[in-house]
This record gives sequence, C-alpha cells and structure tokens, in this order.
Amino acid sequence: MPSIGLQIDEVFNLLDCGEGTQKQIMKSKLSFMRIRNVFITHFHGDHFLGLLGLVQSMSFNGREEPLDIYGPAGGAIGILSNALNVGYYTLGFQVRIHELRAGEAYDLGKFVVRTHRNDHPVPALAYSFEEKDMVRIDREKAEKLRIPSRLLERLREQGSIEYGGARSTQSRT
Repeated sequence: MPSIGLQIDEVFNLLDCGEGTQKQIMKSKLSFMRIRNVFITHFHGDHFLGLLGLVQSMSFNGREEPLDIYGPAGGAIGILSNALNVGYYTLGFQVRIHELRAGEAYDLGKFVVRTHRNDHPVPALAYSFEEKDMVRIDREKAEKLRIPSRLLERLREQGSIEYGGARSTQSRT
C-alpha cells in the first residue's frame, strides 16, 4: 500500500500510510519512532489505515514527542480523530491533526510544504516540499576579517553579525 518516507535534515516525514507501512519501515534502516510528520493525500483506506497501528506501536514503544498529521481540509480532523480512537490503548504522546487547503504554503521550519489540488473523486491534496536556502559561510573572508569561529554559527543562523565595528553578511544559496 502507498507510503513514501522523506527525510529533510533530521526531520523524517511520511507521505500516506497504507497498511503494511510499519512493516516496510521495520525492514529498512529507519525507525518509525523518528517520524515527525505524516501527510495524508486523501482518505481512501489504502492511503491512511496503516496509521492506526503505527500510532499505537509508537505509543507502546514509549514515544513522547508529538506527532503532526496533515490532511485535506474538511475531513482530516474528523476522520483521523475517529480512526485514532479505535481500540483500547493509552496514547503516551500528543497527536496534532492539521487540515490543509490546496494552493497554500506552510512553513514547517526546515522546509516549506506547498499543497496542490489533486484530481480525485474525494478531497485530495498533492504535496511539494521545498528545502529552505542554506546560508554558506565564506571561510576565507571570515578569516581575513578575523571573525572568531565561535561567531560563525550565529552568522549562519542570522545571516549577518556585527563584529569589530563592521557588519558581516552571508548570502543564501
């Protein structure tokens, strides 16, 4: 059944979660406990019914970090809330369900997710993931300006710093 894993830096994302997803992850070198976000394209069973077992396994294995689940507006909260309340188990972590609308961009920290209308008989989304530009540091220039290495990470994060009365900036690539 459909499911795709997408890792962006340390953020492990899952696109759809059909039955058998958990088993396939266990065959890989990845851990299902590291999944931070799940993006459901639509609510036909073959695209999301593996999520129930996955969430329960995460709980049984002591997960504490929140899990964010995203899906099409008008159904994600109701359908997923009902599905995740099936059976007897105690959820040991927070599951946050988000409804997304087509044609929008959502900033998730390390990357931006854009949603697109998908032609399907039920409300459906396609997703595109865009990594944010990374600040690159010109080490030679930093050395010429005698910028201490302890300030380089701040330069990377902020894009500019003031040091010795001068402002240093880096371009995004």
